[in-house]
Amino acid sequence: MRIDLGWLKQHPGASREFDLQQRVPQLDLGGETVACLEPVQARVAVVSAGDRMVATVQARALLQLQCGRCLEHYPEAVFTEFSFQLREECEPGAGEEADEDTVTFCDDQFDVLPLVLEHLVL
Repeated sequence: MRIDLGWLKQHPGASREFDLQQRVPQLDLGGETVACLEPVQARVAVVSAGDRMVATVQARALLQLQCGRCLEHYPEAVFTEFSFQLREECEPGAGEEADEDTVTFCDDQFDVLPLVLEHLVL
């Protein structure tokens, strides 16, 4: 789930939306591995704000869960929505300190999949 930020870096104030999907065979859900029945889908809206970008993500996945009482498997749709800031930084430790809502990237590509998966299983 890579997004290309090259154009946005050159156009402060501009925005772009990315519709992404990627097959993820399984997720770790609190120590339990669950199957992902469909590709994970995400809509990422990014706004360039000069030296930073603000991204808003809406993501969904269909998981195969198991009932703790009867042990039957059943599908469960999960949805998450979250925002974060992006700041370009190619040298680790360079520049200002990042807070927990700021993610750094280098070059023009950013892989949003790890953040999407983290938020889907919270």
